[in-house]
Amino acid sequence: MNKKACILTYITLISIGLASFAYGYAYDGKFDRRWVTVYGFPLEIGPSVVNEFSKYGKILKVEYPRQSAANWILLKFESKEIASYLIKNGGTIFENYRIGAIPFKY
Repeated sequence: MNKKACILTYITLISIGLASFAYGYAYDGKFDRRWVTVYGFPLEIGPSVVNEFSKYGKILKVEYPRQSAANWILLKFESKEIASYLIKNGGTIFENYRIGAIPFKY
């Protein structure tokens, strides 16, 4: 593995670890654990990202940011177990983007 690939792998592992760590502490009982912030892609492929994440479970609501230059969306899943799974795994890879998933607090 070349140096660039090693660095990207390291960064990915760190982000997955931080997302998993954050999940345990991000919710303190006041927040709906079914919400996930999904980030790391151009907003124009947002509908395709929603479709990709719907493979993990039923999405009840999608909220797009007001800023047109944003690279994230909010997804509300049918169950907190689906959201937890995505957060603990740090997201997914879709169309050459490493798409992250972190807890959402509103």
